[in-house]
Amino acid sequence: MSDKPRAIVLLSGGMNSAVMLYDIITFWKAEILDCMIFDSYQPSEEVICARALAEKCGVSFSLWDLEPEPIVSERWTAPEDLGLEWITDRHNICLIQMLTAAVRHAKLTRAEVIYAGLSSEDINLTLEQLTDVVDAVARILHIESYGMRLNLPLWGFSKADIFVHAKELNRLVEVLGDTWSCHKHDIDLQHPWGHGCGSCGGCVKRWRAWDEYLQKIGQGPKA
Repeated sequence: MSDKPRAIVLLSGGMNSAVMLYDIITFWKAEILDCMIFDSYQPSEEVICARALAEKCGVSFSLWDLEPEPIVSERWTAPEDLGLEWITDRHNICLIQMLTAAVRHAKLTRAEVIYAGLSSEDINLTLEQLTDVVDAVARILHIESYGMRLNLPLWGFSKADIFVHAKELNRLVEVLGDTWSCHKHDIDLQHPWGHGCGSCGGCVKRWRAWDEYLQKIGQGPKA
């Protein structure tokens, strides 16, 4: 029997989850049971990148649709420190839905760890709030016996830090060429920092992170 932790991985086609997957394979040596790809939530280009990444790494993956309504209902009470605005924000609702699906999948597969490439730079939630969501859903599903936990290995990383870590893993070329951050679907231009239109919010954030990365490694313009 393997002594590696049994893991479910939330996989998008973005740079965060790509670096996270490479990191898990390189350092944690987890037994990856499945990579969950949410094809109803993200751009089709990102789904294509996620599927290609899983296939390249030789790990199992499955496609998931988000439920039409989040698990916020009479069966689930949000932790007291979470305000109503936290529940009604669309992006946070999607996160709740994804984490809910992941916890259910972990129960069925007996996974011990759920990995997600979330970064504190990308969302307006705290680590404690995300953990509270997972714990609350686990209580609903009566998961108590095998210590399932949420692992966010990139939580304290900036986008520039993630580029640095990709270089440390010798995966920078793959991250630049095989991931997607663009919010538009009809423009695919090649840039030093990756693919995309170059002007949407996702591209601008990645572009700025690339410039910061170059500064970190001593290849950026001098101040």
